[in-house]
Amino acid sequence: VPECWSNCSEGLVTIPLGIQGKEGFYVPNYLLDQEPSLSDWTRSGTAEMLRGLGAVLLGPPRSWSPAFSSSAALAAALGLNMTVPQSEADYMALILDSLKWRAPIAFYQWRPHMITSNYPVQEVTLPDPVAPADHQQKLRKAYFEAIDLVQAWSPHLVDSLAADILRVQLR
Repeated sequence: VPECWSNCSEGLVTIPLGIQGKEGFYVPNYLLDQEPSLSDWTRSGTAEMLRGLGAVLLGPPRSWSPAFSSSAALAAALGLNMTVPQSEADYMALILDSLKWRAPIAFYQWRPHMITSNYPVQEVTLPDPVAPADHQQKLRKAYFEAIDLVQAWSPHLVDSLAADILRVQLR
């Protein structure tokens, strides 16, 4: 379904959905059963616990900016290496294969999403961001902040595949 955030601002209609979206890092429940303190990454020793379990820290593909930048900053602050998939398909395959085979993984994700809604995973509590080394960037309140989700529609899409899909769904 095509999106047109940059060139469809004229006449753009948004409708609040009444829910918030939130990015973060998630750990499967089977890892939390082994090490319950992994749910809180503000505690010291998180990196050592993840390494001790042989866990992979999976970030988003580089093309997912600013999610990639925030994830890389978090990994650096924790002293962890982050695995970076080449594409969304690789990213999803790595998560789903890890969950299927109960492999140790901690991964970037957001809610609502089918992974966070349908699999036994828990969002972890993240530490506050550290001040950027170059002092040129503004310090963020959090690596990832919740946002109010909206449905967006533009009259520029009236003759698009997106409009056709909506018409079928509304019948």
